[in-house]
Amino acid sequence: MRRAGLVLAAALLLPAASQAQGDPFNGVWALDAAQSGGGNVRQQLTITVRGEEETYVSDWSGQGQRSLLGFVVRYDGVPVATTSFSLSPDGIVKAQPMQVVARRTGATRRLIEHLVGGRVVRRLERSLTGDGQSIVSALTDFDADGQQTRTARLVFVKQPR
Repeated sequence: MRRAGLVLAAALLLPAASQAQGDPFNGVWALDAAQSGGGNVRQQLTITVRGEEETYVSDWSGQGQRSLLGFVVRYDGVPVATTSFSLSPDGIVKAQPMQVVARRTGATRRLIEHLVGGRVVRRLERSLTGDGQSIVSALTDFDADGQQTRTARLVFVKQPR
């Protein structure tokens, strides 16, 4: 948990200009709420890929809540322990220990799975658009029985440096 907290803190302090060049996922990405089904939510992703390692930070807020998740993972399919933190409108912080697994599924595609108690609870299939200026994330959530409970198509737009 300490490593996840340090990774999250460091990633939030990194300016976009200091990120590694090369990998098309590198950068700061903002949720396009209109293309993602609407709603009054805000989400920003900061992704830095160096070789086979990805540093990822998600900062989400909406409906009076805020959620932060950060991790460093390799694209080798091996689970990495991390913790997701959420802040409710009444100021209560909830920590959710989990594991994250990542794989490259193509030059412009990534598969990320969140596991709780050894089972997949969320699957994100990220793809870059042809111009490389947007990430489309197909999100699927699963219940305790492994049944699909929700799907969403989220679109993130690359932010200028």
